[in-house]
Amino acid sequence: MQTKMYKISEIEVHPYNEEKVPYVPSLQLQNLKEDIERHGLLYPLILQKGTNFIIDGKNRFQACKELGFTEVPCI
Repeated sequence: MQTKMYKISEIEVHPYNEEKVPYVPSLQLQNLKEDIERHGLLYPLILQKGTNFIIDGKNRFQACKELGFTEVPCI
């Protein structure tokens, strides 16, 4: 599978994950943001083909949004 850059505005959290999968606590999100600032986004988000719903990476997506990213790598 090939990684492709997607605009943040083109990506959505999958409705199931929005309801069923909790976001990490704020301290963990802050740690994740600091890690992304230091090392970059090491693992691309996994999107559902055709819908651009996030299948995996909801917290990484949130961290990148808060850090002001305009694009993120996705599979």
